[in-house]
Amino acid sequence: MRSATAGFSLHPHTADIRLQVWAPTLQELFCVAAQGLAEVLVPEGCRRPAAPLRRWYRFAVHSPDETALLVDFLSMVLLASYLRRALFCRVRFLEFTPTSLQARLMGYSVEGFQQDVKAVTYHEAQIRLSEQGYEAWLVLDV
Repeated sequence: MRSATAGFSLHPHTADIRLQVWAPTLQELFCVAAQGLAEVLVPEGCRRPAAPLRRWYRFAVHSPDETALLVDFLSMVLLASYLRRALFCRVRFLEFTPTSLQARLMGYSVEGFQQDVKAVTYHEAQIRLSEQGYEAWLVLDV
């Protein structure tokens, strides 16, 4: 049984990393998933930022359903991380629906990443609603 109302955990998965995320709301689930991705890229990088959060990246995503939106959102976070050479630790949603969003990421510059994540995959991706809130499973190709 989980004790936190929102959080994430990482699980080994054949040559990949499986990310489990949970939160009371769908919007918070997306924020926690971005934190989980950041944890894979730079362990403890957002819990102990090496610099002020001065880098930002703004984008919009439209997808057919909430699971695809989560995968597409995290794919954009990953792309922004590599393009901007930054670790993004915070997300601010300017618009959020189950099939589209506009987001602003905030983070700090990094020299590189400790783990190379090639992609956020649709393989086994799913979002479930339970009595405790939302839960998602995602596979990161490393």
